[in-house]
Amino acid sequence: MHHTSIMQNQATDRFHLIFYKASPLPGHHPDIGETCRHTAQSYQADGCDTIDEAISLIEERDELWPTGVIEQWDGVESPANAAFFPYLTPRADVSWPILSTMARSSVTSA
Repeated sequence: MHHTSIMQNQATDRFHLIFYKASPLPGHHPDIGETCRHTAQSYQADGCDTIDEAISLIEERDELWPTGVIEQWDGVESPANAAFFPYLTPRADVSWPILSTMARSSVTSA
């Protein structure tokens, strides 16, 4: 099961799935609540023409866990990053296309 977000490549205007793996912070961190750090493991290199295509790819594959997050990517620097997602978010509770938009510069590097 992979938490999966979408990143929009601003250089090509294509939409890529980005796959995350749980990578908890060491130690006890009560300030982050019911979330867990996830690090980007890979992303879909070819991307999709539209946001709807990207959403459909996620929704039709049971092993992908949608985060509802669409990230902006400049298309130049490496898209590797880390993000905090809830441990469990029922698939039915995720709204697309945007729950949150994160600028690449504000995302902690992996």
